Amino acid sequence: MATTAKISTSVALTTRMRVLAFTRTSLRARRPWGSGGPVTVPARAVSNDHSYRCTVDCKQATGIELVDVSNELTLDSMFDWLERLPAPEGYKVEIVEGTIYMVPQRDTHWDITMDLIEQLRASYPRKRLTSDVRIDFPGPLNGFACDIAGLADGTGHEGEGRPRAQDVEFVTEVVSRGTAANDYGPKKAAYAAAEVPVYLIVDPYTAKCHVHTLPKDGAYHVETTLDFGVDVDLTGTPAGLKLATGEFPRD
Repeated sequence: MATTAKISTSVALTTRMRVLAFTRTSLRARRPWGSGGPVTVPARAVSNDHSYRCTVDCKQATGIELVDVSNELTLDSMFDWLERLPAPEGYKVEIVEGTIYMVPQRDTHWDITMDLIEQLRASYPRKRLTSDVRIDFPGPLNGFACDIAGLADGTGHEGEGRPRAQDVEFVTEVVSRGTAANDYGPKKAAYAAAEVPVYLIVDPYTAKCHVHTLPKDGAYHVETTLDFGVDVDLTGTPAGLKLATGEFPRD
C-alpha cells in the first residue's frame, strides 16, 4: 500500500552514498513504511552529490504511527517521530537548525572519541561525561548528540533525564566528512551562544585540533589550532588537564 505524506519538517539523511534533504513539498512512499524496501521520492535534485528536496508529515503509515508535526515544530516532536522510524543501527542522529542528520559511525571517529573519553576520566567522573546523548542548545531547533560533553559538578537535567546546555563546560566534536560544515559552523555558534567554555574540534582529515575558548556575545574569541601529536593544554579551563593527540588516527 502506498503512503502519501506531506511535509512539515526539514530532514537531511546523511548516508555513506548520499544526502537526502527534506523540505516543504510532498512525497509518496511507494512501499509500506518499515518494510525495508526503497522509497521512491518525486523530488528535484539540488546538487550533483545526490541531494534531493522532499517533505514528510506522516500521521500514520502502514502500521507505524508517526507524530503529526503539521503545526508548530518542536525538538520533542521531531525526536518522537525519529524514534518511531526503523532507523538503521550504527548511525548517529541529531538535529541541527531544524535539519535531521543521520551519520554512520566509523572506526576512526570511534577510536578518537574513546581515546579522549579515557583521558578525560582524569578530570570527570563517569556520570559527568556523555557521548551521543541529546542536549538541546540555543538556536532554531538544535538538538545535538555531542561526541563528548563534559558536565559541571552538580549538573541538573531536563525532561527524560537529559543534560542541560547551561551545565556543559566542555564539548568535543570529531569531524565526519558529510557533516563537517555543522561542526565548524552552526554547532560552534550554538556552543558559543550557550557559553560552553571549551569547544574542541578534532579533524582526522586535516590531522588538526581546533580549540575554541572565551565565549562571549554568541561567539568564541580565542581559537588555537594544533597538529596531531601536540598536546592540547586545557589546564586553564574547567577541563583542567592536557590531552595527548599523538595516537589519534588519520583519515
